[in-house]
Amino acid sequence: MSIDSKPVGALLGRSRPSLAFSELWGGQLRQFVLYGAISVAALALDFGLLVFLTEYVGLYYLVSASISFLAGMLLVYVSSISFIFQERRLASKSLEVTSFAAIGIAGLALNGILLWCITTGTPLSYQLAKVPTAGIVFLFNYFARRNLLFSARSWR
Repeated sequence: MSIDSKPVGALLGRSRPSLAFSELWGGQLRQFVLYGAISVAALALDFGLLVFLTEYVGLYYLVSASISFLAGMLLVYVSSISFIFQERRLASKSLEVTSFAAIGIAGLALNGILLWCITTGTPLSYQLAKVPTAGIVFLFNYFARRNLLFSARSWR
């Protein structure tokens, strides 16, 4: 057998061939990228409402953060069920919405705690504190929702 007849993966010491991009894109990578894109749109909505409600309406920034976060969560839910995730773990739509909201409320609590900790523990303004907060809450929400709600059905 010549070296030319061996798969590239075998030559590199891999026991199985590499996945093609189309195979990767069809699964979790596609979901993560789409969820990330819609989360960017939700973050823009969240941040815009946060600043608007705080600076122009005069609400306390943590109240504004709660309202704006919930608006972003609604955008993510509608997008998630419409075109990001095809599989559903829960058969009941009402249980799915309730669970999605519960994860969102946990994310909202995490959002508020992180904003408070960063703004009181550092010289950063609430606007700058929102940057690391958004990244942490994004990862929490994606993995919780993907694993608990939008993966292969295992319980009803």
